[in-house]
Amino acid sequence: MNNKKLLVITLILIATLISGCVYYRLLKFKWQLEKFEENFELQDKKGLTLVFLNPVLLKKDITWLMNNEPPKKSDDNENTWIYILTKKNKGDIKEKRNFDIDIMMDFEKDKLKEFTLPKRFLENLSKEMLAKMFKSMGKAKVDKQKKQADSVLKGAKTGMPTIYDVLYTLGEPYEKKEEEKNTKLKYIYNLKDPDDNSELKPFDLIFDFEINNEDKVLRKSDVNINGLKMSMGFEVD
Repeated sequence: MNNKKLLVITLILIATLISGCVYYRLLKFKWQLEKFEENFELQDKKGLTLVFLNPVLLKKDITWLMNNEPPKKSDDNENTWIYILTKKNKGDIKEKRNFDIDIMMDFEKDKLKEFTLPKRFLENLSKEMLAKMFKSMGKAKVDKQKKQADSVLKGAKTGMPTIYDVLYTLGEPYEKKEEEKNTKLKYIYNLKDPDDNSELKPFDLIFDFEINNEDKVLRKSDVNINGLKMSMGFEVD
């Protein structure tokens, strides 16, 4: 084997090991979610903030997941990162509010310590329901080959997310499909530089929701972050 081939094989192995470490830390994060109270706190001072009591995700994991360095950092703190998820609309839809999603991440010793979403994510759902949803994600079945995790949340109809909660939080969907029993909503987000509105490296965040037409309660949600998929089914008592 010549040196050139050996170098190529070595680089491939290194890349595999690096991505493998990222997946392991993401799995460890998932395992922590199952024991939510031991590993996390939900706060509402700055918005919807998930506090990591035992941080596992590194700065490089976030950069890999977002496919971009943070386009913005806090002026006085290099350990506060800000990503702006820009909502994609179809046609000439004009909305009264800005439904982009500002994500603020605070790091401590290179590890993700806090993850904050805008306040509207907490206005229609209780912290108790959000904690149940996070726990459900912790129990998700993972298919490593498909890069997909599937979970189910069971509970009473009261407090479950509805179509009104989705529309209030995310605004008008990119795509809406009405069927006999269900309504399907799709939302697409990209990343842009908040200073000059320029496109960053390719990034896609896609939400798909399936809502029961009779009671308007969410029955399924799918999240796709650059090919990593998380699906949650909602079983109403």
